[in-house]
Amino acid sequence: MWYVTLALLLIDPVYLSLLCRFVGGGDMNGIGLLVPETAARLAFAAILVAHVAVVWKLLLPRYRTSFE
Repeated sequence: MWYVTLALLLIDPVYLSLLCRFVGGGDMNGIGLLVPETAARLAFAAILVAHVAVVWKLLLPRYRTSFE
């Protein structure tokens, strides 16, 4: 479950904030209909930073203590 949690928290924001321009715009094409692409990419970058903070501050210490 540890790796599933990491994947779900990190992969989608990484794709939508960084990789969609290089790989293809699938999801961003639909999001771009509602808000400008730059605003959406910045919002997903902020979500990515928040998720990295959650992993670093909450999940990683619990993972370490469970295997000590």
